[in-house]
Amino acid sequence: MAIKLALVVTLFLMSCAVSKGRSLGFSTKQLDRYSFPPNFSFGVGSSAYQYEGAVAEGGRTQSIWDNFTHAYPGGKLSDGVNNEGIQFYKNLIDEILKNGIKPFVTIYHWDIPQALDDEYGGFLSPRIILCVAGDSSTEPYVVSHHLLLAHAAAVEEFRNCDKISQDGKIGIVLSPFWVEPYDVNSHADKEAVERALDYYLGWHLDPLIFGDYPKAIKRNAGKRLPSFTRKQTEMIRNSFDFIGINYYSARYVTRQLQSDPSRLRFTTDQHVEYKGYDDYDVGTVPREQLLKDTKRIEYHEKHLQELHKAITEDGCDVRGYSAWSLLDNFEWEHGYTMRFGLYYVDYADDLKRYAKDSAKWFKKFLERKEQATPLDLFNSIKKWWSALQMV
Repeated sequence: MAIKLALVVTLFLMSCAVSKGRSLGFSTKQLDRYSFPPNFSFGVGSSAYQYEGAVAEGGRTQSIWDNFTHAYPGGKLSDGVNNEGIQFYKNLIDEILKNGIKPFVTIYHWDIPQALDDEYGGFLSPRIILCVAGDSSTEPYVVSHHLLLAHAAAVEEFRNCDKISQDGKIGIVLSPFWVEPYDVNSHADKEAVERALDYYLGWHLDPLIFGDYPKAIKRNAGKRLPSFTRKQTEMIRNSFDFIGINYYSARYVTRQLQSDPSRLRFTTDQHVEYKGYDDYDVGTVPREQLLKDTKRIEYHEKHLQELHKAITEDGCDVRGYSAWSLLDNFEWEHGYTMRFGLYYVDYADDLKRYAKDSAKWFKKFLERKEQATPLDLFNSIKKWWSALQMV
């Protein structure tokens, strides 16, 4: 009898482990996708320029990144429409929808057409929605100003199109670093944190919410910071249905006592010095080692745990979580020396793909698990017990 009872308990524990989505080597810390709200979205990111390829196919022309546009060969509507490029993305979205995936499309991902950069100076000119080239004390403020106005104009156009706006949502994705004081007991370092957050996050978020820039930026930049007209303020305020946040890690900051004149002027305006570390070059690490990416699993696990707390304990309205990225790819700042993908890409062997342990973990996390009720468990135990009586 004791042996039979022990067997029942063992099976019961195994059943609980399976229902929680746990398996040997991969833990979700008792969380799975169904621990989150019903309409919560999970996904992985990709990027056209970073791993789409087909550099000279489908009507594709050069962007500022390869010296890119799929819609207008000359970068402008007046130069004609590239229907082949538009059809490619229509087909891509249709295929994504067929497979039960909700697409989140980025219109501008730092890759404006080279033709617009040549003619307008990119976002330095309001014609892309004038500044003298080569002035790092002014250009970042002008570019950001025109980016925000271009965003607001796109949102206005989107909301005026009933066919699209009825079914879709539009927002903006920001890429801030979170910061903490280098010395938690230093009042100056705490003030540096506030300034850093104004530049990292408030610079682009405050206008969307309040219609104007943070006071610290206005004070430090002075006349170099463009101002919004009353009409522009009305247009840009609340020009979003959601806010996306791209982030990788946090940084420590301290008050900057002296400015380095060789640095870009807008970075010295912050009066902040960043303390951090760089990731390593993976070019010489064997593939077998890179496939066992336990640190990436831990990273996502811990973030999902904290995200779950933010939703359930703090009441934060978070709608989705997307991992970067689906595949190893060309990173904007680090080229091919860093691998963020859930799938390893062998650049030396015909771009073959290999699932990393993180891909397997994420798959298990997302798999639907039957949520057993107490009655289900009771009936299972009763069934097992009846079977054991026949042994």
